[in-house]
Amino acid sequence: PPCNLQARGPARMQRVAASSMAVHRPQYAAAVLFLVASRSHVVESFHTITPVFGQRMATGSTLSLRRPSSQLTAASYPARCLRAGSQVLRTMSMAATIDESSEAQVQLPKELSLNVVHCDGRFTTLELATEVPSAILQGRVVTFESGAEGVVIWQRLPLVFVLCNPHGPGARPAESATLKVKHNCTIPVSASFLGQVVDYTGRPVDDAADFSAEESAHLFGQSTKQSDMATISKPLHTGITAVDSLTPIGKGQNMLVVGSLALGRRQLAIDAAVHQAKEGVACVYVSTTGGHRAIVEELRARDAMHNTAVVVADASSSSLEGSAEGVAAAAAGAALAEHLRAQGQDTLVVVDDLEQHKSVWDATERALVDKFGAEVADANGFLAAASSEMRAYYSTLFQRVGYMNKKAGGGSMSMLLLLDRP
Repeated sequence: PPCNLQARGPARMQRVAASSMAVHRPQYAAAVLFLVASRSHVVESFHTITPVFGQRMATGSTLSLRRPSSQLTAASYPARCLRAGSQVLRTMSMAATIDESSEAQVQLPKELSLNVVHCDGRFTTLELATEVPSAILQGRVVTFESGAEGVVIWQRLPLVFVLCNPHGPGARPAESATLKVKHNCTIPVSASFLGQVVDYTGRPVDDAADFSAEESAHLFGQSTKQSDMATISKPLHTGITAVDSLTPIGKGQNMLVVGSLALGRRQLAIDAAVHQAKEGVACVYVSTTGGHRAIVEELRARDAMHNTAVVVADASSSSLEGSAEGVAAAAAGAALAEHLRAQGQDTLVVVDDLEQHKSVWDATERALVDKFGAEVADANGFLAAASSEMRAYYSTLFQRVGYMNKKAGGGSMSMLLLLDRP
């Protein structure tokens, strides 16, 4: 059965997408699969695979969580059982609190060397030159031998997938690159972005004039911390009676809108964006599939553009390049909304749509098959790890929402996510 772990302070263990761990206690031993968290401090789906239990674990008893020593310099995580379930044949459920003061830290070098494997426009697949511990590299800046720069969109170690900067040169096949572990890609953020149309780097598009930015923020920010969140208690009205009454959304929540364009999913999102101007909720509309000019024209015609920032991806690019830019645009929209949320502002991010995220994920799957072969990719262990990594991949966007408590500014960020089909 699932076991929930809650960590104190920054949950560094949550950064590992999927790895073998073991629960150790004198009377107990179990191999488990460690899956990514749904919130920054809560680790869910902690499943036992080969449990061997002699007796029921008592509440308050101690245990440790271990990973293979090849993945971490020190691999033991002391924990304490908070709640123990009833003893059922060879199964046990529990919750534990990790003592972060004695938690082992992932040891990564300051710089990682990579080699270009494949280029599809500005979307580049690289391979790490040396084996490194499992870690999230998304958002790190990669510098190529030719002088080009890019940002890590996702990693499926040992492969790393990078989107090169649209305002500079692209990568070249077979060249080398360097990734600085502590160098995160940042973008300008400001309330002055409301009423503007920008790309994922924060630059204006459609020949718009430059405008000032007050601060910068990480393009791929961290999940909202549980300690910074308040109980969701206020509704976010879309202005559509059927939606607000039958499937209401609270400030700080996600809503997935599934359906074809013919069924009006985009029109629903535009109507929701227009309504936010009437309620004082700032809106960030992310257009990943082109056609943003028609969206901007409608927002202006309905007197809502002054309250909306539009972030666009270049849909004219090659298929994978455009898809990767769509992923980066969604991250940029979330970064801007997080900046406004920190000022106490309620915000809504519309991601139109998630098909680009699916395309990038499928590309990473194909790259792994090319690297390791179809036989390895079809193995049960590989599929289980891939399922966990896919949750981690999408959660880097979904989990940035939240209704913040007063100490964290009291603002909120909600999301409408459009999708043609699950």
